Amino acid sequence: MATKTESTELDSFVVAGPSGLYAEACVWFDLAKPNQVLVVKFKTWVEWYNKARFSVARIKPPAPSFCADTYEVANSVRDELNKSL
Repeated sequence: MATKTESTELDSFVVAGPSGLYAEACVWFDLAKPNQVLVVKFKTWVEWYNKARFSVARIKPPAPSFCADTYEVANSVRDELNKSL
């Protein structure tokens, strides 16, 4: 039987809003523009977040899979990317 630490489920894409830690880090490292809504793989984001949240240094985030100007566009792209999984 698989445990929660084993990666048995598929990774999915999620939408990250423009005011969160991830979006702010992406802007800092020139991976996105301010106020953009980002699409990123969930497990990749979680791995980065777990390193970055307690770090005193800035840790470069994983590049977003897509940057959008609205939630509507970001959600649409996320849905399309998740269909391929």
